[in-house]
Amino acid sequence: MVERRFRRVEMASDHVKRSSSFDPTSPCLVLAPHLEYPVRAGGDILIDKKWSRLSEYVPFVDIIGKDTITRYENGRLVERVHFANIYVSKTLAAFNTLTKRSHYLLEKHVTPRFAEQAHLYLARPEYKTVVCSFIWTAAVVTQVPEIEGRVYCVETHNDEIEWFENLRRSSTNPLAKLTAYFSERWARTFLNRRGSDFVFFYLSRADQEGYSKRFPGLRGYIVPIGVDEVSCKLPWQEDLTPSGKVRLLFVGLLSAKINLDAIEFFKEDFYPLLKTELGGDLEVLVVGSNPSDKVSRLCRDMGWTLYPDVSDEELRRLYRTSTFSILPFRYTTGSKLKLLHSLANGVPYLATLALRGQVEKVIYPCLISSDPEEWLHHIQEVRIKRITNDDRTALMDHARKYSWASVARQTFQLLSHDA
Repeated sequence: MVERRFRRVEMASDHVKRSSSFDPTSPCLVLAPHLEYPVRAGGDILIDKKWSRLSEYVPFVDIIGKDTITRYENGRLVERVHFANIYVSKTLAAFNTLTKRSHYLLEKHVTPRFAEQAHLYLARPEYKTVVCSFIWTAAVVTQVPEIEGRVYCVETHNDEIEWFENLRRSSTNPLAKLTAYFSERWARTFLNRRGSDFVFFYLSRADQEGYSKRFPGLRGYIVPIGVDEVSCKLPWQEDLTPSGKVRLLFVGLLSAKINLDAIEFFKEDFYPLLKTELGGDLEVLVVGSNPSDKVSRLCRDMGWTLYPDVSDEELRRLYRTSTFSILPFRYTTGSKLKLLHSLANGVPYLATLALRGQVEKVIYPCLISSDPEEWLHHIQEVRIKRITNDDRTALMDHARKYSWASVARQTFQLLSHDA
């Protein structure tokens, strides 16, 4: 049973040698039990886009996802095979977390079928670099024999400790609070006992500092999130946005609690003032995959337009019809992808101060503020001045600095330097 294997994780003996070094002549194996195609969630996008491009620097990259094994060579998809996997419900994952004092995402995503596939590939010595997506996935590699010279990496995605602390504070459900507590405790224990065995990749300096403060001595590097380069022909098609309208676009995985919390925060703190002052000129669009019943009900009650499970082409169209994207987060440790995606589409964002640490420079007509009055005044100012083609070009040029090709090259250079 998978639960017995992972109960022994924290007691496993250290078997990963810090003397191991990156070997660019060997293929890379990526373990990402959360990853589903087509990629929509931020964590899935990061793993698929970044490590597929890294295959330009090594013989090939194999990614084991939720029910797929995908091979990339020279940045191109060459094979994708499926395997049967029995998914775990949220309820059962939470129950297992509470009864075993485990980690919720480990219990939900690392199923016996996934672990079986992962162990088969980990037993193959040709993979000299293994990447674990999220800290909890690293539990899988502690159950296999050592391979001499192999390097183990972890994509952290966010400050996981802060993430669960935020979930505990924001939840009103006692069982959800307890589930977050045990997950956080599992991560702390794992990092204290096994953290020195891995090379960590952080998305921001704030994330790195959070880990370093709690777990001194971790070995890792900052590699920012990437973004697809979007081909938008200028001049902008002004006719897509009706004259005088202010369209605010929220994009995200609509089954995630953090996104529901953000939408509710917008409803409570920002929308009343904006609606009072802008009236019928204000439109709110909520776009994303797997909308929960709460999100659907909220949009229906507020009169907002919900676009579930849209294609990439439709998403680009919705960006082009919007005045601003909105990122109204009370808390966040992983929303920069939304920010960059907006810039790549030539659309300015309105964001709260929770994202301040993720932004090097705020480019006009973007705004970072948690004051609804500032949002309103900025919107009114931009309506008068209008968003020019030069404005949109500047946003898109900034986003190009974070292309996935650039991110993969930086990752390769850092791994080579670490060697």
